[in-house]
Formats: sequence, structure tokens, C-alpha cells
Amino acid sequence: GAALAFRSDFKNLILPIPDSWVHDGWIALLIAGLSDMGIITEPLVYYRQHSDNQIGATKKGVWRRIKESVELNRKCYYDADIRAYQAAYLRLLPHLDHTKLNLLQEKLRHLHCRSSLPKARCSRIPVILKELVTMRYHRYSRHWQVAVRDMIIL
Repeated sequence: GAALAFRSDFKNLILPIPDSWVHDGWIALLIAGLSDMGIITEPLVYYRQHSDNQIGATKKGVWRRIKESVELNRKCYYDADIRAYQAAYLRLLPHLDHTKLNLLQEKLRHLHCRSSLPKARCSRIPVILKELVTMRYHRYSRHWQVAVRDMIIL
């Protein structure tokens, strides 16, 4: 990863890092659940994108993930994300209040909903609309663009 630092008192919470997570995402989620956070608007590192990035915002990566979602059924496509967030939920369960735990439960609910969308596109409309109205696409995906993708793909 780039550069990451955290207080040593978070070590027991963070370790071990599950295989289902990229280390910096896992650490950021757990610490964010237990700490006050702020935004630093000044860039502190340079992030280089290239065609062989394992993770990142390369066009190749986005299209590869969309292609995978078409090749696999929707349930299998979301299984890894569901397992990852369930691991985070279980790790944070003894430490968080109900409000923050509810946010993780809502993320899981959204992933389960997306994983079980009907094959028939017209049958997806009420489910996707409900996720849009409840703002789950906004909070737990990437806004309405993901809803459009869920409507079209598979």
C-alpha cells in the first residue's frame, strides 16, 4: 500500500486482517467506526495509475469487474463483498453502539438486495426504486449510476 499509520491501541482490533479485505480498506473501516475523523483536503501522496494496477480506478479494472458480473451470476458476484462486510460487522460488534452497527447492517442489507435482484429486468424496478428511495445506493454504492448498472446488467 501507500503509507498508513494508526495508533498502536488499534492493533488488536485490526489484526488479523481477513483475506476478504485489502489491508488499508479494512484498517480504515475499523478505525473509522471507533474514532472521530476529519477530512484533509491537501493531497499527501501521489497515486500513480497504470495498466497493471491490482487495485485502482483504471478503465481496464472497471470493465473487467463488469465483465465478471455478467459471466457469473449476481449472487456469486456479491458473495465476497458480503463475507467481507460480515467479517467487519463481527469484529466491530463488541465495540460499536447500535447507530454505527446499523450502518454496517444497512450496507449488508443493500449488498444482499443487489445480489438477489430478479433476472427479469422489469421485476427489478420496484427493488431498485426502493434502494434508491431509502438512499442505500447513495450511501452504500456509488449513487444512481450503480442502480442503472443493476437495471441493465445480467
